[in-house]
Amino acid sequence: MQHLEETAYRTWKADLLTQALDRAGIRADAVSALQQVPPYSRRRAVLAVRRSGEGVELGFRERFSHRIVALKECHVLSPGLFNLCRELKRHLLPFLQQKSVGDLFMSEMENGFDVVLSGTDLPDLQAREIFADTDVLPEIKRFSWSPSIGEPVEPVVQRAEPEVRFGETLVSPPPGAFLQPTAEGEALLCRAVLEGLPRETGPVLDLFSGCGTFTFPLSRSGPVRAVEGDLAACKALQNAANRRGLAGRITAEHRDLFRQPLRPEELDGFDVVVFDPPRSGAREQAAHLAASSVPRVIGVSCNPSTFARDAALLVEGGYRLASVVPVDQFLWSAHLEVVGVFVRA
Repeated sequence: MQHLEETAYRTWKADLLTQALDRAGIRADAVSALQQVPPYSRRRAVLAVRRSGEGVELGFRERFSHRIVALKECHVLSPGLFNLCRELKRHLLPFLQQKSVGDLFMSEMENGFDVVLSGTDLPDLQAREIFADTDVLPEIKRFSWSPSIGEPVEPVVQRAEPEVRFGETLVSPPPGAFLQPTAEGEALLCRAVLEGLPRETGPVLDLFSGCGTFTFPLSRSGPVRAVEGDLAACKALQNAANRRGLAGRITAEHRDLFRQPLRPEELDGFDVVVFDPPRSGAREQAAHLAASSVPRVIGVSCNPSTFARDAALLVEGGYRLASVVPVDQFLWSAHLEVVGVFVRA
C-alpha cells in the first residue's frame, strides 16, 4: 500500500475498523482519529533464511511462494534491525547445513537484540563457536535455536539477559517472546488503555497479558492480576514484578484462556478487565465477560474483524462501546490495532 497517497491511505486504514463494526452491527459512541507510528520503527521481525549456492539468502518470503526477497531497503524495520540483518547474514552459513528454509526471529530490546533461529538442523560445534567470540556481533545479547516454530527453544549463547521496558519496569522475556511490533505503537496502545480507566480504579484483571505490556502500566492505578497461557512469559512477568518489589501489587497466573476462560463468577470483584487476545480473538472469553457484572471492559486487538465479533457479544450482554481508538502500527498492511472501551449500559 506504499503506492497510495497519504490521505487515501489513512482513509482506507481507518475504514478497516468502521466497516468491521458496521458488519457486526456495532455503534461506537466515539471513534478516535487514526493514530500512526512513524516509518523505520518496527523492532520485531521474522525473516526467512536458507543456504544457497551463493552463500546465505536472507529476507522476507514472497507471498504465496518459497522465494526469498533479499532486503535491499526497508521503510518499516528500525535502522538497528535492518543493519543487524545485513551483518548477521555473514555469520549464518554454519547454521544452515541443508537448503531447507528456516525462520529467523529478531527482536530489538532495550539493551541489544534477541535472535531465535528455527527450522534448521541442530547447530554443531562449529556453529556454536561463532557467537562464543564476544567480538562477533556483540549487540546480540542472546542467540537461540529451535527445531521448529512452537518447539522448545535451546540457547546457543547468552551474553546478557535481553530486557524490554514496560512502564517503569524492565522485563527479561523468554526467547522469541511476543512484543508489540513497535515501541511507539505500544505507547499509543498503553495510553488508550490507561485513558479508558475510570477515575478511581480498584482491582484490574489483565487477560492474555504476555510478559506484562499492560500489566505494569496498569499497576500504577491499583492491584493487577495478570493471566497468560504461555508459561515462560508468565514467569518472566512475575519475576520482573518480584524484582521491582511489586509482588503484592501484581500477581501472574498461568492459564490457557482458550481452554479455560474465566467464568462470570471468577470475574466478579474486578473493576476493570483488559483483554488482548491473538488475532483469532477470544470468543469464549468475551461471552463470559458479557455474562459478568464487571463495570468496564477494555479490549485490545490487532484484527478489526474479530474485535467486532467479540464486541458484538459484549454489546448483546449489556455493554456499550463507549470509545474506540484505531492505531496503525502495521504500516502499509491490512492489519490494524484497536482499543475499545466497553461500559455497562
